[in-house]
Amino acid sequence: MPVDNKKLIQQSFDVIGKGDVAGLQQQLDPKLQNLFADAAKRARAAFPDMKLSLDDVITEGDKVVARWTMTGTHNGQSTDTVLGRVAPTKKPVRVTGITILRMQDGKIVETWGENSKMDGIDQLGLTQAYAKAVVTRQHPVLVQQALEQVFNQGNTRAAESFFAPNLAAAVRSGVEQNRTAFPDLKYTINHLEVVGDEVHFSYTATGTHKGVFQNHAATGRAIKWDGSATAKIADGLVSEMHVLENQWAKLIGLGLILATANTMTGNWGTNVLGIQISMVLTQTASSVSGTATTNVTGSQTFPVSGSCTDPDVHLQAPLDAKGNVLVFNGKFTNAKTVVGTYSLGSTTGPATLTKS
Repeated sequence: MPVDNKKLIQQSFDVIGKGDVAGLQQQLDPKLQNLFADAAKRARAAFPDMKLSLDDVITEGDKVVARWTMTGTHNGQSTDTVLGRVAPTKKPVRVTGITILRMQDGKIVETWGENSKMDGIDQLGLTQAYAKAVVTRQHPVLVQQALEQVFNQGNTRAAESFFAPNLAAAVRSGVEQNRTAFPDLKYTINHLEVVGDEVHFSYTATGTHKGVFQNHAATGRAIKWDGSATAKIADGLVSEMHVLENQWAKLIGLGLILATANTMTGNWGTNVLGIQISMVLTQTASSVSGTATTNVTGSQTFPVSGSCTDPDVHLQAPLDAKGNVLVFNGKFTNAKTVVGTYSLGSTTGPATLTKS
């Protein structure tokens, strides 16, 4: 017995109008069941008194064309792909549409359609909110395209396409300077969030130092640093830009400053020729001074002097009036360890200073 596709569609619209999700599942191919069930539930939640009428049905082969009308009162929270969650407006709405359905073995397997959703938006008094939301959804695209075309590709002539006139010139100048210093400069967005007319994003920048940067000649180093920015959008252009970058990481990467500030200030200990030596040292600039004692009975406190230019350490201590001087030269391996060698007269050997 041939399947009556027209009758099946009429039954499908009846169960949708009644909110009978279980009944609807029987009319659908399994791959469409969850999609249609979710849409039906959300529509019924937003319009508890929803009515769906089938105005016209045309069949040809395995396809059915249905013209329909939906009416209801917006008494429940609705969810829209553009507006997000919308509180009840308590307003009536009427939406019409045309849907094309492909049938197979008595089930709906594909659908295409158009409807008067924007009429419904207008009836709910949400036209302005919808228009603003549409524009807001373009904000991330604007920022991403500006970052790629102007900053990553170095196309400074495109600055006017993304930045307001009061900002475009400054952007061009900044990009030209940065790309002179780092010709392969690249920004990658790590996180992006839109709040009203502002786009907040964090990024990672990479580049090779092949030109002058802040009066520093090229080092040839490939470096990476992080930053965050807020772009304010007005009339489809970035009107304000606030940037915070980790300049410290940039300078460390270029070797212009040290990543750590190792210091000899503190209490240190070492063992030389079986003798435990304890030192209390203070570093001022690169100069080191202090005192040392040993675990030898009756030993006296003796002075220590030297220098520290991280990571290199040089210390010397006169042990007695006879001119015996203990000398140590080493390097920081971490903030609390200096590894090197000692010399006492003609005797030399390895030694490690440990900070307590």
